[in-house]
Amino acid sequence: MKGKLMYKFKSNFIIALLLAGWGLIAAGCSTTPAEKPEPSSEAYRQAVSDFYLALAAIQSDQALFALQKMQEVTEQYPQEAAAWANLAVFSVRLGNFELASEHVRKAIDLAPGSANVHFLAGILESRRGNMRQALEYLDKAAALDPSNPQILYALADELERRDSEAHREQIVRLFTSILEKEPDNLAVLLEMVRTSAKWQDQELLESAMEALKRKNENWPVHTQNNFQDLAQKIEEGESGNITFELAYLRNSLNELPEFQYDLNQVQLPPNQIGFLITDFFWLPRPSTAVEPADREVTFSSRPLTAQAEYDLVVPVSLADGETDRWIGLKEGDVYLGNAKIGPFPSVPAGSVYTRVNVATTDYNYDFRNDLAFAGPGGFALYEMQADTSFVNITSDLQLPPSVLGESYRGVWSRDIDSDGDLDIILSPESGNMQVLRNNGDGTFTPWDIFGGIESSVQFLWADFDGDGDSD
Repeated sequence: MKGKLMYKFKSNFIIALLLAGWGLIAAGCSTTPAEKPEPSSEAYRQAVSDFYLALAAIQSDQALFALQKMQEVTEQYPQEAAAWANLAVFSVRLGNFELASEHVRKAIDLAPGSANVHFLAGILESRRGNMRQALEYLDKAAALDPSNPQILYALADELERRDSEAHREQIVRLFTSILEKEPDNLAVLLEMVRTSAKWQDQELLESAMEALKRKNENWPVHTQNNFQDLAQKIEEGESGNITFELAYLRNSLNELPEFQYDLNQVQLPPNQIGFLITDFFWLPRPSTAVEPADREVTFSSRPLTAQAEYDLVVPVSLADGETDRWIGLKEGDVYLGNAKIGPFPSVPAGSVYTRVNVATTDYNYDFRNDLAFAGPGGFALYEMQADTSFVNITSDLQLPPSVLGESYRGVWSRDIDSDGDLDIILSPESGNMQVLRNNGDGTFTPWDIFGGIESSVQFLWADFDGDGDSD
């Protein structure tokens, strides 16, 4: 655990120093327009590479690398508002709201006509608790892009938080504007029901309920029943006391893909802090073109000695500078190239190996990839040594026999808990997928977080909702 804590301390300390230093750089940067670079120039190509590498890095838990690359863009081209806006998002995700505010103000100065930059500024100020400033930014964003439903919805939400009754007419106008473009949006209709009931606006309430009624024919029976309970309560003149009925309906609708789609049209995911700006404002936008076919490229093949004897051959990358490395499985043993390194977990007769029985993982972040094996006979972890040999450390992991001896379909490695070290994912032949949570001290703890996901044959991850965490 000491090594893990020191690793985190050093990383956070470096990030804090960089953020502080970049705040000074931001304060000193000039906004005087400069000549735009030629898209063919090396400096422009490097800026494009740094910009998109930073966006990819922040979505794959590489915060420090993302900060460095995006900062390099602002140093090379301080006129680019998108880079400053993204630095604001990076900063707030790291908890530095003050620096985030400075960066987003810089972005606004450079792109005063961008609704998205003002929208982002409103989100960040709302996170800071600065409601007045958040409303100013969101109001400006709505004026710049009155057709953006997410901006209108966010402004309505902020107005209600400020003073629902005082801003009643404006909130209704905002919801109405969204419904003019998306008349069947369930999320907005449900908000119309909730707010009109709170304001005791019977006409508006009946209109919203009628719109929902036209949509409920294809809902599950229990969702239709929840809607009927709500409608009955309103008909009985109890519109001021429908909190529970409305909550039940909302929970039922939340299960429907249709409702989730409608909600995503008007609201950023609640666990997402801001959003990333992916297009340049000042710099020329990079063009995408397919390069001509490279008909000169050649490949050379080298035989893997006695490859035909192996039950499975898997190419692996083990350390910087290592090339042409492969793992072979044969007769219950593991080979690196043609050198035997140890036994595969006990292999029952007739077992068949697949690609997902092998995974590389730098579990102790020493920049040497270790090897994880999982199959019908159990799980094993081999640690790569400085001399590139491997040692079976399975017995040191403090895992119970039930985990080590389980029959598995596959093994993968990923930082599931986003704590800076790699965990291990196992898929049993039967039962839920299991995570071996890396404790950072050379041991792992079983962690059952994938309840209901059984007999999986593959595990894939991506940041689907753009919140910086893998899904």
